[in-house]
Amino acid sequence: MSRGEVGKETVSYDVPSDEAASHAVVRAVSALEDRKPTDLDEPLHTAVDVEALNSLFERQSDGALRFRYAGFTVVVDFTGTVVVTADETE
Repeated sequence: MSRGEVGKETVSYDVPSDEAASHAVVRAVSALEDRKPTDLDEPLHTAVDVEALNSLFERQSDGALRFRYAGFTVVVDFTGTVVVTADETE
């Protein structure tokens, strides 16, 4: 996974074709939280159907999927990019 743009509240990854989108999402969120992927509080499957996410991503379909996970907005672009942005806090 190559790291793209990284900001204080946003991380973007270009995901290699041999990596599952679900792994990329967990890695991006853990990078923003400065934690190991195994130390995240919320499993990804509580936010999205992991098998469906990986299946859509493998097909290289047009489009994107947006969902909330662990206090972040995640956008998985099916052409190969995962962008994670911290949700606004009030």
